[in-house]
Amino acid sequence: MNPFLRAQDDSLRDFTDIYLRQRRENAGKPGSSFSGEKGLLNQRAMLADLMNAGTDTISNTLSWTMLFMAKNQGIAEQRTDTYGFLFLRKAIF
Repeated sequence: MNPFLRAQDDSLRDFTDIYLRQRRENAGKPGSSFSGEKGLLNQRAMLADLMNAGTDTISNTLSWTMLFMAKNQGIAEQRTDTYGFLFLRKAIF
């Protein structure tokens, strides 16, 4: 069996582990959306959907943040001072 299809010690850590377990359990069942070539295509589509959803969420969050900072210059300056100090402090210590 492909090591990528098996979660270590069969612990379920996330959605992908559950999906892979279902693929393993339904490997020989004809017509199952988890088995064979159809299961592999569904798995790839599911992972692509998860990646696209995460990318879209981050993109929208950053866009709205930049718009908010552009409209509120005072708050933008405060955040820059605060975060600049935090990054500088981490670099020194």
